Amino acid sequence: MPATNVPTFGSPENMLEFRMPIEPSTYPDRSPVLSKEECQGIEYLLTLSPRYFRAFEQHAARFARVTQPLIDVLTLFQQWRPTSYVPRQYFGSYLLGHVLQSNTLYWGWSSTMWESVIDAIPLRPNNVALRREPGYTTIPGPHSLLAHLAAYLFSDILYPTGKRGFPSQMMGEILFGQEVLQAAINKVMEPWLAMGYAENRRERFVFTTILALLANRNPHLEALTTTTLRKLREKNPSPEMQSRIGQLQSVLISLHVLPGEEWKTTANQPKLQLFQDEFVVDIHPR
Repeated sequence: MPATNVPTFGSPENMLEFRMPIEPSTYPDRSPVLSKEECQGIEYLLTLSPRYFRAFEQHAARFARVTQPLIDVLTLFQQWRPTSYVPRQYFGSYLLGHVLQSNTLYWGWSSTMWESVIDAIPLRPNNVALRREPGYTTIPGPHSLLAHLAAYLFSDILYPTGKRGFPSQMMGEILFGQEVLQAAINKVMEPWLAMGYAENRRERFVFTTILALLANRNPHLEALTTTTLRKLREKNPSPEMQSRIGQLQSVLISLHVLPGEEWKTTANQPKLQLFQDEFVVDIHPR
């Protein structure tokens, strides 16, 4: 069972420490090599139709090394959203199909493999996602969210540039807790707005803030460092992301979380312009 996602408080030294609700070390046997019996077990699981969900769960329990981490990710999701029903068989079968195809357990998947698995998740029909007329949408469904969670918790992989979007807010709430995450967002929003940035850019800035917290594997702004932000820039080279990460760094300096001296060499401040058109992204309004 996944642990409760709470900070590990106790003394001033560990006030900013945080333990993920699921850690790879929880599972002692993380060999990516599948045994013959495990391959056969997965093959059998994939032959079961949805109506045999009880048989699926019973057989999956025989190969706990393969299936239990996936069940724990699903349990974590259900703790966050108790009213959402996502059958274990659907999520498990999707990832296990890729495990069998690659002949490698997910512990050994590269970032490229995880990205291809996430990008291949089928789109949800509009009448399911939006309760409207039939069609398809790129709105992330539960399987997309669960796959992102598994990639992050098992392999420390964040994939914000995928075809299905990146559910940063949902991941932040599941992993850090809604109240803790919201407290961090509230703390950066006031100075960010005071700097003159437009309210209609709020969601994009919040996305970047949560992405930085996830990259740091810690919900506390005070735990962020210039090293974390620099690595985030390296992995997200688009001009828009560079600008938003620069805005976050400005805010953190104004909050005295980061030292101002380091800003001179690592920051990417938005440029000043006399006139600002709507197509100019995240340009400082002064």
